[in-house]
Amino acid sequence: MRMFGLIGLCVLMLISPAWAQPTTGTPEVPKITVQGEAVVYVKPDKILLTFGIETWDKEDILAAKKKNTEILKKVSAVLKELGIPEKDVQTDYLSIEPRYRDGYRREEFLGYFVRNTLVVTLQQPEKVEHLITDLLQVGVNYIHGIEFHTTEFKKYREQARTLALQAAK
Repeated sequence: MRMFGLIGLCVLMLISPAWAQPTTGTPEVPKITVQGEAVVYVKPDKILLTFGIETWDKEDILAAKKKNTEILKKVSAVLKELGIPEKDVQTDYLSIEPRYRDGYRREEFLGYFVRNTLVVTLQQPEKVEHLITDLLQVGVNYIHGIEFHTTEFKKYREQARTLALQAAK
């Protein structure tokens, strides 16, 4: 027992001088920190619209897929009518699956569900309302999101930086 106390005291003596020594670094120099913020409002010139079509059939998986394909054809016609090029339309997600009311126990079968999600890049923002209305009318039943972008992001970011620096001064 006495040996343990002596070892603990020796370790403490080895550590103690490090605590007792004054710091030898340079003294801290006083400093002033400033911040500046700026907001630049930009009219979007590119819109990404993500939407989905979900169909189902109680008994036939191919019937569920066929319903989805029929709506997709109507969607393609709407996009063509609005002058949206095919290169601006991308399939984002496709799933075909059986569904049950409780999910896992498979007691009550609801049917086969087909979900197709598309992303449309719209270069004419003034058409967004018309596009959404037309898509809903032909059977689109999910709007997953609308993102507003500018193709001149770097230019506006630099403008905001300049204004923030001026605000900080």
